[in-house]
Amino acid sequence: MTHCLLANVGACIHRPGMLLSRRHLASACLTSLALLGCSSPGAEPILLQMEVTTATPSMVGTVGGSAGNLLVVTRTNRARGPVRMEATGLPAGATVSFAPNPLPPSDAASTTMSIRLPSTVRPGAYEVRVRAIGDGIADGVRILPLTVRAAP
Repeated sequence: MTHCLLANVGACIHRPGMLLSRRHLASACLTSLALLGCSSPGAEPILLQMEVTTATPSMVGTVGGSAGNLLVVTRTNRARGPVRMEATGLPAGATVSFAPNPLPPSDAASTTMSIRLPSTVRPGAYEVRVRAIGDGIADGVRILPLTVRAAP
């Protein structure tokens, strides 16, 4: 059976806030297969994608303090190469770091995400979009709610 590589399309199948309908996703998959020379009958796509899981489903921090979470990045189908982490959607003035970053090449690797919340950060609810980025593989994305509380 012919195996074909399909990267960057399959990751959106179960992504929250998905923008593509199933019909459009199927069309995008078929188009990608054709562009990769995989249009022969019986071709079986091999999806290279990453999944980001967390130790806790949300984060809580205090102005002037920090928040964080342990992340595990799992790659499918023996995808290799380093993965770098990034986060967006932070409160204005907040900074994020990952240790380690980039993650080493392996099927699963963990990193600790730390968000520094200086005194200029406004209390409130935020959605932090964490992204694992690797070459030749669909990004892994996780949306993490962050609650920032006022300093006591």
